[in-house]
Amino acid sequence: MLSSGGPANINVSPLSLASTQATNTQTQQVLTIGNTSSAGSSDLTWTVFEDANGSPELVDWSDNFDSYATGSQMHGQGGWKGWANDPAAGAHQQHPGAQRTQLG
Repeated sequence: MLSSGGPANINVSPLSLASTQATNTQTQQVLTIGNTSSAGSSDLTWTVFEDANGSPELVDWSDNFDSYATGSQMHGQGGWKGWANDPAAGAHQQHPGAQRTQLG
């Protein structure tokens, strides 16, 4: 009988990467991904998605969570998207008294 050491545990360093370069140029950056769970645990499977439309600049951002119905799917509301743009990987608005906030 084989015993399992538990689920995989991902460790990523750095937590994010960003780069801007001119057309027809290349850059290299190191991304370290590891499975830090104990021996005998599940294999770690992962995927990297490139955000080709992302903006490296910081911008002021705000959202009015009060306008979302309690229990509603966040994917598709106010620009929110689930992981990899998958509605099944979205989140639900849970608190009826959610307060809006502004970052920046």
